Amino acid sequence: MSVINTNIVSLETQKAMNKSSNQMRMSQKALSTGSRVSDPSFDPSSASVGLSFQSNMNVISQGSKNAIQAASMLQMLAENMQETAGTLSRLSTIATQANTNVIHDDEREMLNLEFQRLLNQVDRNSQVQWGASSTNKPLYGDGTGAAGTNYSLSIQVDHGHTIGTDMIEFGLEAVSLVALGLNDGTNNIDVTAQTNASAAQDAIGAALTSISNRISAIGAYKNQMDATVEINTVNVQGMAGARSSFVDADITEELVKFQGEQSKFNLAMGSFQQSADLPKQLAQLVSSVLRG
Repeated sequence: MSVINTNIVSLETQKAMNKSSNQMRMSQKALSTGSRVSDPSFDPSSASVGLSFQSNMNVISQGSKNAIQAASMLQMLAENMQETAGTLSRLSTIATQANTNVIHDDEREMLNLEFQRLLNQVDRNSQVQWGASSTNKPLYGDGTGAAGTNYSLSIQVDHGHTIGTDMIEFGLEAVSLVALGLNDGTNNIDVTAQTNASAAQDAIGAALTSISNRISAIGAYKNQMDATVEINTVNVQGMAGARSSFVDADITEELVKFQGEQSKFNLAMGSFQQSADLPKQLAQLVSSVLRG
């Protein structure tokens, strides 16, 4: 049917041009940003899933950072413990030297001077802190130095609050002189007499065993932190791959789509120009017929 007042062909052509233009705009934006959901209206569902994946990845990545910080702290504590173990070894040597009747109490008094300085070093090691804040507590025990007390650490490594999976908790026992049995609450052990030196040997031996157990525990905690970082890294990589399938643009595909829509647009433009002349041509035809 041929009509003059309503140019149906032109309207259909405009519709095709608008569709191709929109598709070209989407492909062009995808090519320039690398994302096919840079405008969420292009694909709301994929944009929503992508945001969810990104949120999960951010949390797990921060969990890895938390675990790395904890591992660094544990490494520092392990080295601190090793130093304490070395000091205890020297104390054991002095106690052994004093536990003989070849030397006299006057000589033991001189040995005791070094002995007490080394005990003070052990106590200073037990006061190590993480960070420079004046409000920080020592990382062993509850800060009082009392035996049997723990400094509790809680490390968030994933979503949620489940201990052992989302959060890793452990405690560091006090390693003060009191906690190690090298001070009775009032006085340090000493080697001023042979009997005292003999008792000191036993106390230091027990302290070395205790320190060795703590070093082993710290090593296990650090291994747990390292393993957590590895697991989280694998999880983030998997999520990144899944997220990419929802939000990242396939450059080759978008280029093909853009070129295809561009060809359609050019064809529609040609048709539009031709259709725009149809009413005029029909009007001329009608006028010619009427005059005839």
